Amino acid sequence: MKRKLIYTIMFVLFCFVFLMNHISVSASGFDDIKKLPNQMQQEVQDLTKRNIIKGTTPTTFSPNTTITRGQVVVMIGRYIEQNGIAKVDKNWEEMDRFMDMPLRVKDRELLKYSTLLYDNGIFKGENGRLNPYNHMTPEQMALTLNRLMVLARNYSLIDYAYDLQSDVVDIQKANKEARPYIEALNALGISNVDTFYPKNSVTRVQFASFLSRTIKLIERNHHVIHFEKTAEELGFQKISNVTTINKSHLHVSFSNSLLHIYARYDGNFAIDEEVLIEGTSLFGRPHESRLQLRNQFMQSNAFSIVKKYIPGQHGYINMNLFLMHSFTDAHYKLLDTGKEYGSEAGYLDKQGISMYFINSDSGIIEHTINGTVLSIKNEEIIRTPKTVHYRYYFDYQGVMVSDTDAMNHIGDKRYTVTNNGDVLFEGKVLKDRTFYYLPIIRPVPFHTYNDDFGGFTYTDDVTLQQILAFHKTDGQKSSIPRQYMHPKVLVIDGKKNIYGTINLRDATFGTFEEIKNY
Repeated sequence: MKRKLIYTIMFVLFCFVFLMNHISVSASGFDDIKKLPNQMQQEVQDLTKRNIIKGTTPTTFSPNTTITRGQVVVMIGRYIEQNGIAKVDKNWEEMDRFMDMPLRVKDRELLKYSTLLYDNGIFKGENGRLNPYNHMTPEQMALTLNRLMVLARNYSLIDYAYDLQSDVVDIQKANKEARPYIEALNALGISNVDTFYPKNSVTRVQFASFLSRTIKLIERNHHVIHFEKTAEELGFQKISNVTTINKSHLHVSFSNSLLHIYARYDGNFAIDEEVLIEGTSLFGRPHESRLQLRNQFMQSNAFSIVKKYIPGQHGYINMNLFLMHSFTDAHYKLLDTGKEYGSEAGYLDKQGISMYFINSDSGIIEHTINGTVLSIKNEEIIRTPKTVHYRYYFDYQGVMVSDTDAMNHIGDKRYTVTNNGDVLFEGKVLKDRTFYYLPIIRPVPFHTYNDDFGGFTYTDDVTLQQILAFHKTDGQKSSIPRQYMHPKVLVIDGKKNIYGTINLRDATFGTFEEIKNY
């Protein structure tokens, strides 16, 4: 009896092992692909192991059978969902996306993934229809795989293949929209034939190979910069020169009206590139800008090119710049649209104006600023009205560009102001110009006050002598009083260019003489 029980157990174990081996074989290989090239066999097996593609039977793949649009939807949908690239809408069974995919359709997996691909722009459909049983053409496949790349990595096949050569001989037979993506597939080796037959039907094994190679590119540890902007978009009237900063991977080309930057990186590291652009501003004045191109520490899909933002910290106007002792009101006009705003659109106090609504889409802005200048005559305080007109705009990175000869270098990392009053450019002391040190006037002692000068600077009609007279100083370090009523000094040069401020509590120069008449 015991012997019979042992034989029974052994037989059950044998059947289990045989069944497991059979399942493993059918999952990792199909009888009808064994005559295909080894690479294609491996690509089919890889997708099968990842449950992205399935056979037509446990032992057959039907490699030469034409693939349908619906089958492509399911394969790509499985990959996207499995890898967390995008999530299926939780209400996918409640609202249809295609006219020919009603909510009652029997193929629930197809319905789910058609929703996923529609919501993420991979399958657009034709006249509101998915046409799931129609054949997929090579040119449609090229467009679809590119949309998958964009969704997964935030850049296209064209971006990655930018500097590579393509040798597709029948490219003119393809739809114009698909041509660049067909050439990119060829240049990247995803397609390895020079005749693409864009209007033919794609077979199951062909799509498996294309999808497998695209997935490998998506999952490869690489990153791309592909940046192209017109001079006007960058805040220039004309570009005259572009220089990469330090050792750079960037490929830069430009004309007077266009800048193009490209780079491809392999490896997991942070990208921090800078380009110096020189030319003329929209006002026709000499202008330069440092364009920063960075990723975000190389997360798998986290490359971010320069983005527009609201530069609130650049929107502060300090009264010292206009040689006023207080502001009364400010009005500004967007010259591109003609819209006008009063001081209520920003924050106005007696010492400064801060505008947080302005961004790089505002175009050229003209400020009309009204204030008062204080003077003493016969021991009586005289308040004289003063009006200043100031024009500027924000460039692509949110940096202010003014219609003035003088420049504001605050925020330019190349310039540093030390506690002893020296101005450094890229770490070296500037000795080719004279600097002046201006105590920042604060008419209300201990008033909560922002000493930020943003991107503003002195207007052309103001002279250096007038600036020094307003601050009641000759501009020398030895003339600076170190006392709390004036915690900071502004550093400028003889051309009225601004370099930054120094906190006198940290300064290594100046005196403690009492201040009067401020």
